[in-house]
Amino acid sequence: RQSVRPEEELTDAAPERASGYGPLEAVVLREQQARVYAALDRLPGKQRQVMAWYLDGISTDEMAAALETTPAAVRQNLARARAHLRQHLGRRAPEGAP
Repeated sequence: RQSVRPEEELTDAAPERASGYGPLEAVVLREQQARVYAALDRLPGKQRQVMAWYLDGISTDEMAAALETTPAAVRQNLARARAHLRQHLGRRAPEGAP
């Protein structure tokens, strides 16, 4: 048997999502994340390594010691990695910028 339920009227607004992101935003973020990972994959090995360490908060001095090189060489690899990523990801103007 099928019971008949009276229609409910929803009066409250939908609750905020804990993450702050809806399904559409999540898809956009996943697409952006995939673009960044693909751009990082295109970096030469040393540049990819120092960029990963940089993003993990490792100092240039610590990287230089681990790689048995100079801090200047690490900074040069970081600069080249950033330039490569800018080229492949493109610079986007912040919202509200002309």
